[in-house]
Amino acid sequence: MNQNILLTVFFDLLKGQKKPIQDWSMFQLESFIFAIAVAIVGLIIIWIISDRIPYQRGSTPKDALLRRIFFFLLGFLSFFILFYLLIFVVQSNVLRASQNQLYRIFVSSLVIEAATYFVLGFILTKIFKFNKFGTIFPGSKK
Repeated sequence: MNQNILLTVFFDLLKGQKKPIQDWSMFQLESFIFAIAVAIVGLIIIWIISDRIPYQRGSTPKDALLRRIFFFLLGFLSFFILFYLLIFVVQSNVLRASQNQLYRIFVSSLVIEAATYFVLGFILTKIFKFNKFGTIFPGSKK
């Protein structure tokens, strides 16, 4: 079976059909890949947003705080978008007998998405510390 199970579930939902998932390990892998993709898209969007926020001059600039706020808001937004897609779209298309296994995969996918977004985001701010993106988590001022 060489088809994308996650996309098949979405297409079956559009057709109004409920089907059992045959290959749970493949569905789990696709859910994890989808979670990582959502986190990376979120990081790309926050990179663009942080680049658009201009530096502020003065004794108390607020530009780094504004970038940090957008970083966390987009992180929580991407988490809830993934939650919505998994719970309300995929779950409504899966038969009741499969719900327990489905919840375990959903929770794991959400944890992977949040960890990828925040850990990779923190690492990227340290790598690009002389960029606007690097001001999201400023280092010590020595």
